[in-house]
Amino acid sequence: MESDFPKASDWSGSSDGRFEANFAAEKKEVDDWWRPKTLQHQEKKLSVTRVLLDSADGIAGFYTLASGQVNFSDLPLELAKHLPKRELPVAVLAWLGVKLGLSR
Repeated sequence: MESDFPKASDWSGSSDGRFEANFAAEKKEVDDWWRPKTLQHQEKKLSVTRVLLDSADGIAGFYTLASGQVNFSDLPLELAKHLPKRELPVAVLAWLGVKLGLSR
């Protein structure tokens, strides 16, 4: 049975620019970051971007994950007293883009 849900793909760009040309996000700030930064940050291992492809293999949306750390020592003592005394690694949803016209 074929699903209507878009398939996922690793983002490694396309040499012909097809992905970039066919994607415009709902927010200008997302497009301003998406085009110049996605591959640069991935190549530098600062973040990882995954895309969802529509039925025509165009980008329906994407998300970018980065790593970070939570330092519990910045919390008030009452909140931090039962938490680890070290920084805790976390995954951060850094960017989320949805193709113009697809969001509800």
